[in-house]
Amino acid sequence: MQVLCIQKLRTRSSSHEKSIPPFSAIAVRYIRPRSRARSSLASSTSTGVASGASTNVTLPFNGSLLPCALALTMSVSWVYDLPFGKGKPILNSSSRAVNAAVSGWKINGMLKYNSGVPLSIAAGAGNLGSVGYSQQGNAVSGVSPYLTTNPRDFDPATSKYLNSAAFTTSTGFNFGNLAPTLSWVRGFWGKSEMLTLGRDFKVKERTTLEFSVDAMNPFNFVRWANPNTGLVNAAFGKVTAVQTPGTGQAQPGGRTLQVNAALKF
Repeated sequence: MQVLCIQKLRTRSSSHEKSIPPFSAIAVRYIRPRSRARSSLASSTSTGVASGASTNVTLPFNGSLLPCALALTMSVSWVYDLPFGKGKPILNSSSRAVNAAVSGWKINGMLKYNSGVPLSIAAGAGNLGSVGYSQQGNAVSGVSPYLTTNPRDFDPATSKYLNSAAFTTSTGFNFGNLAPTLSWVRGFWGKSEMLTLGRDFKVKERTTLEFSVDAMNPFNFVRWANPNTGLVNAAFGKVTAVQTPGTGQAQPGGRTLQVNAALKF
C-alpha cells in the first residue's frame, strides 16, 4: 500500500473579510498495484463556521455566513477490478465463452456527504423595514432549533424539521439577535452516491468498445429539501419538497441509470 499524497490546507480570511470563514482540508490517496482495488481516494474538508449569531449576541450587524457555506464535506472514491475470469479467484477455469463474458469488469464508486447548508430564519415583524434596515428574529436560549432530523424518521405529512419554540419575532424597532444566515441552524445533510460498472471489449486489433452503466442514487434514498424558515408562516419547519439542482446539497430525485457506449478505432 502506497500513500501517494497527503495534504492539509488552512487559509484564513483577512480582517476585513469576516464573512469568509477559515477552512482546513485533508486528502489521502492509496494505490495497491497488485491488488484488485486499483486505487481509492478519501478527502475531508471542514470549515470554521462560527457566524457570530448565538443566543447571547445582540449586535444588529453581526457576522454571517454565505448561504452555500458547508461546515463539513467528506468524500470517498475507488476503482475495483471484479474477481471474475482468467487469472482471478472466481470462474477462472470456465469455458472460453464464459471467460470472455465475465473477465475485465470493474466497478467505480463515489460517496460524498456534507453537512446541510446554513439557514436564514425570517422572523422580523417590526418597523425597521420602513426606515431602510433589515430586521432579524431572536434565538431562545437553551431551546434546540431542531425537532426531527433523521431522514428515515421524517414524514413530511406529520414531522417538522425546525422547532418554532427556539425563535421569537422582533417587533417595533428592535434588530433581533439572529444573524442573517446561521451556522448553527442547517438543513438536512447532503448525501450523494454513484456507482459505475463497465469494461472494455476488444472488437478487433485496433477497435475497442467501451461499455458502462452509471447508477446515481443507486440505493434510491429520499433527499429532503430545506424546510420552511418563515417563523410567522404556519408551515414553519415543514419540508414539502425533495432536493433540486443548484441547492449545494446532493443530486436530486430517485435512482437514475445511464448506459454508455463508445467505439474507439
